[in-house]
Amino acid sequence: MEIVDKIKQIVNIVDVASLYTSLKKRGNKYIGLCPFHSEKDPSFNVDEDKQLYHCFGCGRGGDVFTLVMEKEQLSFPEAVRFLAHKYNIPLPSPKASTSGRQKLEEKLYHINALALGYFRQSLYSHPEGKKALAYLKKRGLSQKTIDHFKLGYAPLGWEGIISFFRLQNIPDNHVEHAGLILKSLAENNYCDRF
Repeated sequence: MEIVDKIKQIVNIVDVASLYTSLKKRGNKYIGLCPFHSEKDPSFNVDEDKQLYHCFGCGRGGDVFTLVMEKEQLSFPEAVRFLAHKYNIPLPSPKASTSGRQKLEEKLYHINALALGYFRQSLYSHPEGKKALAYLKKRGLSQKTIDHFKLGYAPLGWEGIISFFRLQNIPDNHVEHAGLILKSLAENNYCDRF
């Protein structure tokens, strides 16, 4: 049995939601004040049968993992570890869980995080990027919005991101696998996708 399914089977969302707010049983559901926003009347509902929560005030909802992720500001894997630890559910050994696919996903995540930094930096330092930034601000986007959505700029040209990754000693085929560059059919070379 996969660890996520095991946690869903063992952990009751009512118990987890009770960590964040006081719940009262009403019919076949539990209600309480929403742990995500201030309110005077309870609009936070927890359905024990479906193992889901929903707030009619702010619209947030989901399962036990979503609840923990949002309240504790954790990623999904961190929420799985949090719940497993809290309810004494043994996790698979790191050796067993570190598959080739997981390593590949981590590598691709790292490559895309570097690309994000490259494009964000280009927005602020590249001459055309500065024009793009001015355009965004002229269109009414605040710095907070630009930062929140992690907007960047892809400079014109065919080898900007390729050159960047080559300086980082990351092989072209890894960057291609991340979807950031394309292999040229005419030549045995690569070009930027963006």
